[in-house]
Amino acid sequence: MDTPLSQDPMSAGWVLACGTIIVGATLKLAADRIAKSPMAMAPKRPSLVTTMIAGVLLRNAVGRLGNDALGHPPDRPQ
Repeated sequence: MDTPLSQDPMSAGWVLACGTIIVGATLKLAADRIAKSPMAMAPKRPSLVTTMIAGVLLRNAVGRLGNDALGHPPDRPQ
């Protein structure tokens, strides 16, 4: 007896996790290249508020990409 295949192989949580890993790796590569550039200045440590805002925006962006990839309707207020 064959079991039917799922039409939704990845949940939104897995897409969010994979997207966050990919974005993090991309940002790390970009930071490494900027640090090796001859015009690079010493980086300043970001404040806690800036870090939290960047985290919220990153989570929102990856969530939207995941919902779009899975075909879920956007959760925007009308």
